[in-house]
Amino acid sequence: MIELVPAGCHARRDESWFRLRAGVNRWHGSSKWIQRAAEEDIMSPVNDPVTLLKSAYARWSESKGQDVQCWMDLLAEDATLTSLSAGSAELAFTAPRGTRNEILGYLEGLRAEWEMLAHDMKDFVAQGDQVVVIGHVAWRNKATGKVASTRKVDLWRFSHGRAVAFEEFYDTARAHAAATPDPR
Repeated sequence: MIELVPAGCHARRDESWFRLRAGVNRWHGSSKWIQRAAEEDIMSPVNDPVTLLKSAYARWSESKGQDVQCWMDLLAEDATLTSLSAGSAELAFTAPRGTRNEILGYLEGLRAEWEMLAHDMKDFVAQGDQVVVIGHVAWRNKATGKVASTRKVDLWRFSHGRAVAFEEFYDTARAHAAATPDPR
């Protein structure tokens, strides 16, 4: 529980104080204090974007790409996704997405066409509401059996404790080559 008490009210509990408990605002007092409390709650260690992302990436890696709920738990309803392949013929599931449900379609397409071999996102760089995640991934295309192993950079933007934008960058030439059958 976070308790915030305005200056001059340190020792008493009166109508000008409020508390946040389990992410639910309960307050008495001005909207200025409500906004401050919401900002405090958003930036609490539980809702810290880096903490949230480290947990999600760990679940994703441990499940070998099968636990999509780790991402769905982070996303705002109007979250967007863009991928460097942008829905190319070889990687149609990478088309831009504009809602949480559409992003689920991206994840389902990824899981249907690819098998995760490695997903090691190790470096997290945060400034304000943005986080850059850098690492290395390897996926095997289920149709061709070929592997795409590439460095990967993910850009995240958060608002009110939820991911509102995600962009991924990787070696598209390797991904396209792995998704393209060999000529006969």
